[in-house]
Amino acid sequence: MEEAHRYLSEAAPALRELGALPELSDVLVKLALVRREAGDLTGSVTAYREALDARVRMGDATGAAMIYMNLGALFEDGGDFTNAGMAYHQAREALTAAGDTAAARTATEGVLRMKERGASAPTPPPTP
Repeated sequence: MEEAHRYLSEAAPALRELGALPELSDVLVKLALVRREAGDLTGSVTAYREALDARVRMGDATGAAMIYMNLGALFEDGGDFTNAGMAYHQAREALTAAGDTAAARTATEGVLRMKERGASAPTPPPTP
């Protein structure tokens, strides 16, 4: 785990410098997963948000939606149901716009689950 963290952490700055957004986003998602597995939820959120920013700058709505789904799950697991609901809401919006109704349905289930757990209604998304 530590070795994976080190390699991914070293790759990200080089990819940033090259402007290789697809590769940067992929590395950051993997880094987020490694950090989450290590119990570093704050570091995981930070990596997901940077990966999300890269997908948004690329105009990759579906890729961004998948990262929002990952953020929703991370927030949900951490008991932050409001941010989870906002992330699932953003995923649903992007997936609906992309015409992916099956995935949008999954995101909608996330929104509804968060409402059941006391989350406030979706408001603007968490800042990437």
